Parts: sequence; structure tokens; C-alpha cells
Amino acid sequence: MEHTDYCQQEWSRFDLLAVPYEMWAYNPDSGRLRWLSEAVMSDSVCSSPIEADGIIYAMGERGGGSVAIKTGGKGDVTKTHLAWEGKNGSRIGTPILWENRLYWISSGIVNCRDAKTGEEIYAERIPGNATPDSSSSLGGNRGGFGGGRGRGGFGRSADYASAVAVDGHLFQITGSGKTLVVKMTKDFKFVGRNKIAEDGSRFSGTPAIDDGQFFLRSDKHLYCIAK
Repeated sequence: MEHTDYCQQEWSRFDLLAVPYEMWAYNPDSGRLRWLSEAVMSDSVCSSPIEADGIIYAMGERGGGSVAIKTGGKGDVTKTHLAWEGKNGSRIGTPILWENRLYWISSGIVNCRDAKTGEEIYAERIPGNATPDSSSSLGGNRGGFGGGRGRGGFGRSADYASAVAVDGHLFQITGSGKTLVVKMTKDFKFVGRNKIAEDGSRFSGTPAIDDGQFFLRSDKHLYCIAK
């Protein structure tokens, strides 16, 4: 893909867009392209990129892998600004960056990676999810278009929500309404799972947190959990 209309003025703010195979940074005032870099090798990018300390982290879907890209520059910065590449990614949900480590859950696997080097710290299966779960793709063991058969695809069993972080813990809501809790440390520590509803409802929205309250939304109800 060729791009020639780069913005040549100096500016520090940028709008960021992850697209199949590339990362684009735009001038928010003019909409002109500032820089681009080759990124995840995937024809579908559902996970939002995140940025911290001048590094952008992006993850692709269906084997697209993951990348870390330094911000700045003009034009095509692929050869000069790529910090590292990884083989696996988060598929749909946006990862969590915590104490210089990236965390995400995909297909029943909790992943932890060093954000500076891209080195994998661990990839551990959630206890009790060794076999496919008919109600959630987090029980599946392969990606692709599951068609609602518990394979982690885009059917009824797909998990669309992103994880959230609270007090050093990662909370991931699955499509079937199970909240998975993992302590975000260098060693894998699974805390547990909770199920809030048994009415067959679907949970596709990312949880919201405010003032000690945990909000969950299904296709039937809105829940607030607090002390």
C-alpha cells in the first residue's frame, strides 16, 4: 500500500488508527497522514492500539501477531521505529498495560509479555477450561469463525469485551457472563471466575468502573456490583 501525501509540519499530537497490515498516525487538526508503519500481519484488526512512554502496542486477529512501534517520525517508519514483534495477539479485546507488562486473555489462555522487549513471560490456560465450553469462546482451543459452536469465532459464543484492571487484578467478562479474575504479577495467579446471570443472556460490552462500583451490561440487564 503506497502513501505519498504526508503532513510535513511539526506536531506532537496525533490520532492513531490500526488497520490491516499497518499503523497510521494522523494530524488531528488537518486529518493528513503523519507517519505509518507496517504492523500486524492480519486482514482484520479489532483490538485497539494502546500507547505508553512513546511506544504503541498493537495486536492483530487470527494469527496476525503483535507489534510495538516507537512514535514520531515522518512517512514510512517501519525500518526505523519497530521495537519488537510477537507471534500471538489478543484477537478482539484490547490488552492491559500494567507495570511494564502486557496482559490479555484469548481462547482460554492468559498471556503476559514484557512490554519493553516483547519477551513472553507466561501463557497459561485458565484452570477448568481445558476443553471447549459451549457457552463461551474462552473455553475453545482454536480461533476462526466458530459459528456459535464454542470455538472462539464470530458466532454466539464469541467474546467481544476488553479486560479492565482494578487494584492489580485483571477482570475479563466472557460472552456467557463469566468474569475471570487474574492477579497481574510476573507469575501466573488465577483468582477465580464469577457468573452473574443464569438466564442465557449475552455480555459483549467492556465493564465500566467508577467510585468502587463495577458495571456490567448484558443484552437484557445492566448490573452494578459494589461493596
